Amino acid sequence: MYFGGREVRVLLRALYREKIVVPFVQRARSSQQNTRDLNMVEAQLSVMLDNTKILGIGNPSESGPHLLYFFRQENSLSKKRFMGASEIIEATRTQDGSFSRTIRYPDVTDYFFIDDVCGSGETACEFSKSVLEEIASMVDASKVSFHYYAIFGTEAGIKEIRDKTVFGENSGAIYELDETFASLSTNSRFLKNHPDDIDPDIVRRVCLFYGELLWPGLPGGFDNNQLVLGFGHNTPDNTLPIFWGHRDHTAQIPWEPAFQRHWKYGN
Repeated sequence: MYFGGREVRVLLRALYREKIVVPFVQRARSSQQNTRDLNMVEAQLSVMLDNTKILGIGNPSESGPHLLYFFRQENSLSKKRFMGASEIIEATRTQDGSFSRTIRYPDVTDYFFIDDVCGSGETACEFSKSVLEEIASMVDASKVSFHYYAIFGTEAGIKEIRDKTVFGENSGAIYELDETFASLSTNSRFLKNHPDDIDPDIVRRVCLFYGELLWPGLPGGFDNNQLVLGFGHNTPDNTLPIFWGHRDHTAQIPWEPAFQRHWKYGN
């Protein structure tokens, strides 16, 4: 399942509409006794959007922040609606020489973190623990919300984020991938209908045999997600290694991958 730049841009429009605008419209109507007066709704929506910041998940060099440029373009948004996670808190020097840490924009009510794919949920969980838990402790939880939304997300990964991060129920994906998207599983949607001369068991054995040589210990991809998913900007490591394995990384055999993967680590 390959999504190039054009498709990703369309999905980013869908993410903004379905995960930010539509919920805000519903919230605006609810705050005005479920009014159908468009002028009232639009006025309230404008206030909500003004009090919203959009951020990428993880390190600035990772795919979440990378998507922000296209997200802004496709949704015709002002750059003032975006910020980096390091900008949420402002440190000021006090008279005694120490530093006081405060929220930089106290009027912000919603922080939206976007990502391309949530596989295991590990990146979001680590980011929440290392960065957001401290920030969440500095704000009024009844007035400020943190949201995490990906273009694609496994059901297990999204559940992990809902259970273990400050995002809680404010987490999800445009496309939630259930267990049938694990391509080698007994419930795999990819092996349900196949030509008579294709044996699903042989497919599994071949993928796992070479996958073990390409990424020892993780032949089904990270967290054994067994995805067959790729983007123009990268291929997730949750995808089967037979698609992206390369000698320059973990492969123990010569291999020419169909799709390129850019690793997060290295020199």
